[in-house]
Amino acid sequence: MCAHSQHDGEGIWRARGRYEWLCSLFEAPSFEIGKGDGDRIRDHLDRQLTGAGWAIGARIDNMSNLTITARGNDLGFQVQTGNMSRGAYDFLKLQHMYLSGAIEAAALALPTKSASRVLGDNIANGDRFWKEAQLFKRQLTVPLVLVELE
Repeated sequence: MCAHSQHDGEGIWRARGRYEWLCSLFEAPSFEIGKGDGDRIRDHLDRQLTGAGWAIGARIDNMSNLTITARGNDLGFQVQTGNMSRGAYDFLKLQHMYLSGAIEAAALALPTKSASRVLGDNIANGDRFWKEAQLFKRQLTVPLVLVELE
């Protein structure tokens, strides 16, 4: 489900006709999260994104081997089901792509607070990430939609 938007992320995804699709990525018939399911979540997303024509493992820059989960035209997508500190790093990669003109907007998918507890210890979660994103919204200006996995 799409939980939050900043810097008109929602508006840009809507203008591309991708907002409803983005928000439905985890509304598969019965997608449930269990302990240690990070790989299963990423596999699910890879299938969904590939099926929609997205490039999986898109490099953030020609001069670097750093990647995001996927890129579809001028939109970037990143999922984080690992340690909380990785969420900020993911945001920084999306910001770089935005400032370099590679993308116009991004989405970051994170588990909800309750889902992160099921996945493991100190797992990134949408609640905490969103609070921190608000703190740095003047520094991190990429138009963003936060997608939460329940």
